[in-house]
Amino acid sequence: MYKSILLILSLCFIVQFSFSQENTATTCSDGIDNDGDGFIDCEDSGCKSLPNNGCNICGTGISFADSLIDYKSGCTVSDPFPSGSLGVADYYGYSSGDQKEFTFLGDDGYITLGFVNNILTNSGDSKQDLWVFEVGQAIESVRIFLKPYNNYTRDYLIQKGLSEDVSTGFFYIALIGGSTSGLDIDSYIQNASGGTLKFKEIKIEDYHDDPCGTQKTPGADIDAVCALSTIAAEICNNGIDDDGNGLVDCDDPALSDQCCCLDTPLLEDYDLFLICSGQEIEISYNPLFQEVLWQDSFIGNNRILNTEGTYFVVAKDSCQNVFVDTFTIQFLEIITSLDTLQLCQGDTLHIFGQDVTQEGTYNQTFTASNGCDSTQYFVVEYYEESQVQEFDFSMCQGDSLSFLNVWITDFGDFSIIDSSGNCLLEYLLHIDENPSYEIFFQESICKGEVLVWQGMEINDEGQYFANLSTSSGCDSILSLTLKHFPEVSYQVNINASCADSDTGNVTVSPEGNNLAWAELNGVPSDNFSFQNLNAGTYVLSVIDINGCRSDSMIIVDNYQFNEVDLEVLDNICADDSVGSIASQNPEYLISTNLDSIFSNEIMNLLSGNYTIYIKTSEGCLFDTSVMVKSIDSVSVMLPPDVTIDYGDSYQIIPTITGNITNFTWSPVSGLDCGDCPTPLATPDQSTQYLLTVTSEMGCVTSDYFNIFITPSVIFPNIFSPNSDGNNDIFFLNSSGDILIVEMKIFDRWGDLVFNNENFLSNDSTQGWDGTFNGKKVESGVYTGFVKYLLGPNSEFQILKFDVTVIK
Repeated sequence: MYKSILLILSLCFIVQFSFSQENTATTCSDGIDNDGDGFIDCEDSGCKSLPNNGCNICGTGISFADSLIDYKSGCTVSDPFPSGSLGVADYYGYSSGDQKEFTFLGDDGYITLGFVNNILTNSGDSKQDLWVFEVGQAIESVRIFLKPYNNYTRDYLIQKGLSEDVSTGFFYIALIGGSTSGLDIDSYIQNASGGTLKFKEIKIEDYHDDPCGTQKTPGADIDAVCALSTIAAEICNNGIDDDGNGLVDCDDPALSDQCCCLDTPLLEDYDLFLICSGQEIEISYNPLFQEVLWQDSFIGNNRILNTEGTYFVVAKDSCQNVFVDTFTIQFLEIITSLDTLQLCQGDTLHIFGQDVTQEGTYNQTFTASNGCDSTQYFVVEYYEESQVQEFDFSMCQGDSLSFLNVWITDFGDFSIIDSSGNCLLEYLLHIDENPSYEIFFQESICKGEVLVWQGMEINDEGQYFANLSTSSGCDSILSLTLKHFPEVSYQVNINASCADSDTGNVTVSPEGNNLAWAELNGVPSDNFSFQNLNAGTYVLSVIDINGCRSDSMIIVDNYQFNEVDLEVLDNICADDSVGSIASQNPEYLISTNLDSIFSNEIMNLLSGNYTIYIKTSEGCLFDTSVMVKSIDSVSVMLPPDVTIDYGDSYQIIPTITGNITNFTWSPVSGLDCGDCPTPLATPDQSTQYLLTVTSEMGCVTSDYFNIFITPSVIFPNIFSPNSDGNNDIFFLNSSGDILIVEMKIFDRWGDLVFNNENFLSNDSTQGWDGTFNGKKVESGVYTGFVKYLLGPNSEFQILKFDVTVIK
């Protein structure tokens, strides 16, 4: 039979009102008097009482690692409380709740921790500089990696032959043995003066010696990490000499390579490059930029270009600041002119500073007003007298042309006769108008940005004009059409965080694949995904491929649970194990144990009350209580064991629930009925009775109890066989007649003085009259035994005795 139970669960926010106590791992390592008793961290009795001897080993609370930077389990299951390795050691011994006290790494997993209040350093001697609290049932080994705090430490490690993981900045130091272990930095990095090597992060990696599945918490279990040798960290821009070296903030070399003290490089604001056709131009950006990404995926701070077009560049410095530049390359006009000159007989022409007396073509290259190389050609032709020579000229509108002292102000064809030379020449002039160009540009900027164009700052969409002289000297008009790039377009998917954890995530989905960069609270992500977020408010910044930026506030909520429908299959009988609990919500999986596999249905359940753990598709956990019932509630309970005298009877009255159709007693010996609920028992020996009952639905249950038989057997310990009629015979008295199989009596030397067999108790004629071989025995103590049966089906009983004969 199935029964459906609808459980409506809602997320309850439990607020605990209490005073801050200085007795937890993290509050014992923050340098604050949390409980106001005048004692800080390990000086406080609440912190000293934490287990694992943390304060005694490390001395000061703020020397413990207090920042979780990265964690990755080497197994399919991850520690739900990776922050359990922060602060003072607090491992209480293995139990189901210890996951919050330590972090298990899994096979080859790792955890990265940071020192905020203090910086790990070297002592300069052979004492331990670092202590790793590795706990748990198994002894595990770990690899230790350290990240330098400054360039001096990094360069020193490289000089000593240590290899740097350039992708993370960590240096491998040592493999340390299992359980809680110390490490002396100076034994691995030698000849460094104490306090000169500084490290800000430690990476602890499980050494592959405990495969997943062999332990409840596989891999090394890290309870805490403390820096035995520490110096205070210089904090940027607080005006305090934190590390006590006499230098404050950015004056301290320790911060020389920190972003807060580095000058932000300036991005060159290029606009328009005009170059001659066929030439190249080299574009250079500040070498301090760590990466310069061009729109065609080219990466580099310098580039040679020879193609017209608009270019988009994104630059990023070492502190992950992002800058954007857009510029245009446009080709200038190259001018070539061709003129024909007449050479009369006997004349000399002066061309490019030379005397020309022969026909031919003469040219010279010069720099035009736009800076490009231009070439002028003269074709010299020899003419007889009265030749006609044609010339083509061009001029701007409103200009005038002088030819042989004749001024021409119009455009068209003109004839001029020259009679000053040796030959009469007629010049036919063709005057053309030089065009006034209107040059059109189109530019796009992000909305809200300002474009500097021809000395103007513009930001609104529209058309803008400016005058410009061409290489021919005519006024031309530059026309700029300014448009705004489309607004940054994307969608944001926000997944809520489970309560008291950092399981929230934010994913930015580009529309049209037009995004180039995204960051959350200043932390970038190239794949537009942000993981491990606590519930709260964040600033999301997105930059598209046009360099346009969009900033918005987003909220990661605490996960709200929906209704959970659990369907329960009850058992028929109390001892059945076919009960089950099934989740009717596909997004929810269930289990009776946090360490078991979660599934849609839990089967083979006995009747009883179960705590059901429910896991959402986002990995959030909550629990509820579910009862698997027994439909036929049949039970039987017999009374407590009893002891009766031999020959007595006892009415057996059981306590029974349920609709019983059959009663079966076993054994039936000594009972007045074997199939009734309350038989009368008169056993002749101690007997264990079993009652089995069967309900109308076929459920069977049973119980048993014992009836112990105590024979009421009395022997006198003194008798006087003096024939006075009082206590003259030694015999056995009992509450009922008992068959005496054998009775023997011996004197103090072991001689048999009396023997009788197969008689009933309470018969004085079968007793001892105190004689042996017809003579009265001497006074004294005699020993003996009787062997008897309580009933025809009982076993032999033996009773030993002592009797004193007096006269």
